[in-house]
Amino acid sequence: MAKRLAEVEADLAKVGEAEARSLKGLLDAQRVRLLRAAAEPDSPQLELDLDPEGRRERDADRRHWTTRLRRLDRELVEEPDRLRRSYDVRASRIEPVGLVYLWPDLG
Repeated sequence: MAKRLAEVEADLAKVGEAEARSLKGLLDAQRVRLLRAAAEPDSPQLELDLDPEGRRERDADRRHWTTRLRRLDRELVEEPDRLRRSYDVRASRIEPVGLVYLWPDLG
């Protein structure tokens, strides 16, 4: 039984590691997209203030990107590890199982 438990724990650790790498990749990609968007210059139309609503939206986007980038830096450190830990086996139990065989009464 201990051997099977060790195999299951190893399998779960592999799955947790794979998902943690995948999550880190997603967060990295999101961070790169936000950095790229934040580095883009504003449209000349926005600079001339011909579209005040567009300017407000772009300013709101930039504020959100800054906040999200700060959170992403923290999430890149914490979230993959949290996800990996969620696959840790915290308890194992052996439950007795009973089997009942039924035969039809032929007599």
